[in-house]
Amino acid sequence: MGPRIRARYSVRTRVSGAPALLALAFAEFRASGESALDSAELDDAIALVASRPGIVREVGASPPELRAFVAQQAEWLVNHDGVWHLVRCAIPSHAARRLDGIAERVIERFRGLAALA
Repeated sequence: MGPRIRARYSVRTRVSGAPALLALAFAEFRASGESALDSAELDDAIALVASRPGIVREVGASPPELRAFVAQQAEWLVNHDGVWHLVRCAIPSHAARRLDGIAERVIERFRGLAALA
């Protein structure tokens, strides 16, 4: 167990969960003005969804504003002409031998997110 820290004042913190990180990645992508193919932020969003099987449930339990924003961005992504390429490029290379199956699951998760609108 690590050292204990005592604060003089009451401090309240809120730890960002995966839904907040996903929304942040999408917001950074939009703010950057980069194309989808060049965006590290969009890669981060895709990697997060790829690594969280329960992300649709997590976002579904999030505040309405966050849920609506993520749903809107997910809908944009699944309707993007290059969605397969974007997802395949964002998945780590060690998963390459199973890439098509993984990419399909990730795109299905984004479809699930889009349906939360």
